[in-house]
Amino acid sequence: MDVLLINPPWEQLSEDVRAKARVKNLTPSLGLGYIAAVLERNGVVVQILDANAESISPARLSQYLLQRGWQPKHVGITATSHTIATAL
Repeated sequence: MDVLLINPPWEQLSEDVRAKARVKNLTPSLGLGYIAAVLERNGVVVQILDANAESISPARLSQYLLQRGWQPKHVGITATSHTIATAL
């Protein structure tokens, strides 16, 4: 694999603190899809990891990659205002 593109996890506490529920945003990252398409069109082997949908914490990410034998040459991480803390 040449490039691994990661959508970092994002969770938001529910407004009702008594519920202590976590709400996930499972919106796919179109930006990563566009980047992957352009790279693949130019012969680059790309994998997209949606850590949010897969419930992979930042602390577990390296273990997840090692278990799959993924050794990308380059890593790209998308970030928006609500995922910037986990992206860094």
